[in-house]
Amino acid sequence: MDRVTTSILVKFVLMFVFLSTMNKDVHSQEKNANFSVQLAGDNTPLKIVSAGGSVTEILFALGAAASVIAVDTSSSYPASVQTLPNVGYYRQLSVEGVISTGASHLIALKGAGPSTGLQQIAAAGVAVHGVDVPKNIEGLYQAITTIGELVEKQEEARALIASLTQQFATIRAHEWSIVGKTAAFMMSISDQGLMAAGQSTVPDLIFSQLGLTNPYTDINGFKAVSPESLLKHPPDFILMPAHQARGHTVEQLCQKAAMRLYVKQHGCNLYIVDSLKFLGLTPRLPSAFKDVLAYANN
Repeated sequence: MDRVTTSILVKFVLMFVFLSTMNKDVHSQEKNANFSVQLAGDNTPLKIVSAGGSVTEILFALGAAASVIAVDTSSSYPASVQTLPNVGYYRQLSVEGVISTGASHLIALKGAGPSTGLQQIAAAGVAVHGVDVPKNIEGLYQAITTIGELVEKQEEARALIASLTQQFATIRAHEWSIVGKTAAFMMSISDQGLMAAGQSTVPDLIFSQLGLTNPYTDINGFKAVSPESLLKHPPDFILMPAHQARGHTVEQLCQKAAMRLYVKQHGCNLYIVDSLKFLGLTPRLPSAFKDVLAYANN
C-alpha cells in the first residue's frame, strides 16, 4: 500500500470516528434536550440565566454572582437580583427573553418550562441545565453540589454545605426552648377562608426539624381549611408569606373574617415572613429556623 493510499485511508477513518462521535452527541442532546449537564469546556466566561429562587440564591452564595446576567420572577434574593433582566416565571419562561440576554447557560429548577421553550432555547445554543427541586436538607445539599459542579465552584460548594451543617447543629441545641409548641403556616388569609401548609411543604419541614407541632399534618401540600380548624388545635403562632399578604398589615389580616374566632380566643399571633425563605429551600434555611425560634419564644 503506497503512502497516498495510506494517507487517504487514515483520513477516512478519522472522519468516520468524528462523524460517529458527533452523531452520538446529537442523540444524547435530543434525549436530554431539557436538561443537559455539559459545560462549554473552554475559557469563555459563563453568562447564566438563573430560573428558580433556590438556584439563584445558591449561585450567589457560591460566589458566582458576576456570572448571573438574568433571573426569573421567583428570584427575589439577594436584593441586587431585582436590577437584572427578568425572563418570566421559571415554569413559563420567555424563550425570546432568555435568548436575547446572550446567555451561555440556563440553570433552572426541574419543572421549568414550557418544554418546547426549553428545546428552542437549547437549539439557539444555550446550554440548559436542570437542578432537582430540594425537598429536604439533603436535597438542598445536593442542589448546592450540582450547581457548584456546573459553575466549577466545587470547593465553595463543600464549604457552604459544611457551614450550613454547623449552623443547623448550633440551632438545634436551642430546640428545647420551644418543645411542645404548635405553629401553623397560612398561604392565604381572607374573608373567604384560609389555606394552610400541610405535609410535604417547606414550612412543615421547618416546624418538624425544630420539634414544633403542625396542626395540619392531616393534609398534603397547601389546602383550604376552615376557620374552625384553628380552634380545634390552636397554634401558638401563625406565619404567612409576604407576597400573599399583598401589602396588608398583621392587624388588618387578623381582622379578616376567617381569623376572628381564633383572634378572639388567642390573640393575633401572626407574623409575615419572607416568602422565598419559607417556601423554597435555600442557603437561608438556617435563618428561617432562627426566625421561627424567635417567634416561638416571643
